[in-house]
This record gives sequence, C-alpha cells and structure tokens, in this order.
Amino acid sequence: MYDSTRHRAIKALERTAQLVEGSSNETPRPLARTADELRRLADQAHAGAVDRRLVTDLFAPRGAVQEIASDNGWHDDYLELGRAIDNWLRDSETELGTTDGDQLKLLSILHYVVGGLTGLAALFPVFHLVLGIMMLTGELDGTDDAPAAVAWFFIVFPLVMILFGLTLAGFTIYAGKLLGRRRRHALCFGVACAQLVFFPFGTALGVFTLIVLMRPAVRAAFDAGDR
Repeated sequence: MYDSTRHRAIKALERTAQLVEGSSNETPRPLARTADELRRLADQAHAGAVDRRLVTDLFAPRGAVQEIASDNGWHDDYLELGRAIDNWLRDSETELGTTDGDQLKLLSILHYVVGGLTGLAALFPVFHLVLGIMMLTGELDGTDDAPAAVAWFFIVFPLVMILFGLTLAGFTIYAGKLLGRRRRHALCFGVACAQLVFFPFGTALGVFTLIVLMRPAVRAAFDAGDR
C-alpha cells in the first residue's frame, strides 16, 4: 500500500511541477522556486522521506500551489495532487512508525542511557587523579622519594581519560536528542564511531546506530529534517 501511494504521489508531484513551469507568473512567489520544491519532494518520496514542513508551506490553504492552480485554471489537477499527497503522508507515517522510525526512537533512548553510563565510567579515574596529586605534594606516605614523573603520570593520564569520557557522554546524550528529531546526520554518525571504543555498551550501540544511519531512507529523513 505504501509503495503504491508513494508512486502516485511522485507522479502527481512531477506532473504539478510541469504545470507550474508552464503557468503564468501572476503570484508573488517565483514559479521556478515552486517547481524546484515540488521536484525536491518527489526526490524525497523516491528515497522514502517526507519533508512535512515543505508540504505544509506548499499545500496549505491559499498556499503557493493553490494560488498558482487558481490563477491558471488547473484546479482539478490540484485536487488530484492533494488527494495523492494526503494518502502518501498517511501511509508514510504508518510505514515509518513500523521500521526506521521505531528504531530511531529506540536509539534515541539508548543514547541517553549509554551517555549516563559513560559519564559514570568517566569518573572512575578520579581516584588515580587524587592519588597522583597526593604523590606530587608529598601527602602520601612512602612516596617522598618517588620520581615526579610518576606523580605527573597519575595526574595527566586520568585527567585526559576523565575529560574524554565526559565529552563523549555529553555528545552521546546530545546525539540521542538529535536522533529523536532526525537532525544533523553527520554528527550522529561521528558520535556513533566514537562510541565504538566504549566496550561493551558503546560498541554495541555504535554498531547498531551506524547500521541504521547508513540506510538511504534514514539519510533522506535526516536531510529533510535539516532543511
């Protein structure tokens, strides 16, 4: 059902783009821009994505397409397009909710969970950091003759690990928010790659996230969300 309504919507969008290009310019909106946006929606439909904000802008009452149709006498074509778009939006919502949409929602939740676990794990080296500071200041018994380099190692290395872990935790939580909104595909992809070093939870989540993000339909959904 979804593929059938999507195919009809693509044909209707391409047909309407041709009608717009052949219309007279009696509206304040440039015809070429409207035709390009209609073709962009058709391309998104090919990829299985929907830019709902663009659909609203074009097909709202007294919107650009309706005004052009009224001015140029192809109102019946406009009604046919409206029906095709409505069916496509309804079926695409159902389709997304059963496949990629559900997985993106699950990934969003898991990113919050793993982000919190990463933040907690990042605080484990605090003990070594305190130990290094005590060695450097001589407050730790039996370390008066210890080389300063050893103390600095116990300070610098844990500090780097803490900063890296907290940064990764912050980006993981932020990526969870972006996944829920389908925004900034490149950043989510980069965070998923960085998560691979956090074994085992981050590794499993990173692999799953990369698999989902590499799907063409998901990529198209992110592209639509960023516009």
